[in-house]
Amino acid sequence: MIKSGSDQKRRLCAVCQSLDLSPSTFAVQPDTDTDDDSSDNGACATPHPLGYLDEIRQKTSYCPLCRLIVEAIFGGLGADMEAGPDGDRVRCDIEWKHNGIVSSRAGWQTRYLHVNASPWPLGFNLMNRISPLARDVPGQRPLFFGRLVRDAQVDFRLVRKWLRMCEMHHDHGGDSGAPGAVDTQMQDQDPRSLPFFRLIDVKRWCIVPAPRTCKYYALSYVWGRVENFTARRENVALLERRGGLRQVKNKIPATIKDAMKLVDKLGGRYLWVDSLCITQDDAQYKAAAIASMDLVYSSADATIVAATGDSADAGLPGVRRHSRGVKQTVEKIGRGLRLVVPHHLMDYMEQSTYEGRAWTYAIFLIFPLLRRR
Repeated sequence: MIKSGSDQKRRLCAVCQSLDLSPSTFAVQPDTDTDDDSSDNGACATPHPLGYLDEIRQKTSYCPLCRLIVEAIFGGLGADMEAGPDGDRVRCDIEWKHNGIVSSRAGWQTRYLHVNASPWPLGFNLMNRISPLARDVPGQRPLFFGRLVRDAQVDFRLVRKWLRMCEMHHDHGGDSGAPGAVDTQMQDQDPRSLPFFRLIDVKRWCIVPAPRTCKYYALSYVWGRVENFTARRENVALLERRGGLRQVKNKIPATIKDAMKLVDKLGGRYLWVDSLCITQDDAQYKAAAIASMDLVYSSADATIVAATGDSADAGLPGVRRHSRGVKQTVEKIGRGLRLVVPHHLMDYMEQSTYEGRAWTYAIFLIFPLLRRR
């Protein structure tokens, strides 16, 4: 049970109390905050020592901020190491960092607490930050603060917002800077101009030749040991017919069906999936398609990475209602201030079947845009 503000404050250990955290300390002050992460609107303008990791662990039974610090160090993966690679005790400190879209008009938009450890213990979290819930910091844009993650289903509106932000602010490698733009140094043609390039039309449930100027999503996943329904010479005519995929819906793996639903929910229309967009028993066609994989993924408006599960039937957690379980630690630190630890994708990728497969892992490494989107 979360206690009231005054009781909760007394539960903080002496070190955490000395940080004197409040909602206002996480708000950017345009007149004082600068690009170099220095600040005078709260504690920790320079790194604030927290002590040794083993000491911090001992206080997690009663101090909510110490619990978050340990989670920030290990990413919530349950790691219990208290020493560095050589057995040395691990010292920890905490400091302010800025986040948000930087522009001459808006500047930095949020502040968060960045946890450091030296030497890094095995399993160290790549995100290692602590943020307040957006609702607890009034007057600030919520996008870069923490949020309560819904257990039932993905917030599709939020994902659409992320994609719009990516289109506006990320460098996509092409001369135009537009989503789907292709780096001219990487290749000299667009896959949509290739005669064999086909896509799933998620509105009409069929396979179609790629429209020349269309935006499309690509799916990266593992086939696994399940029987994966594929496009073949004997069924390709059916799959190209409007509604053809509905006729074989029960044979299509869950991950592909979820990806089709996700594209539709995000306002898209076209999806590329290897098993259905490449005729698997046409050797010449298949060889040409495989040789163009770099073009397929680099030209996609976004790539859906199915990083969970060990087969194509695992599905995409959160696309269908009640298809995922979310464990999120929210700690109330003081009156009106709840803090969370956001987790980094790579904390989970390291334990996934996806990362253990050569081709899918190569996709993840070769195309940085997969990490941005």
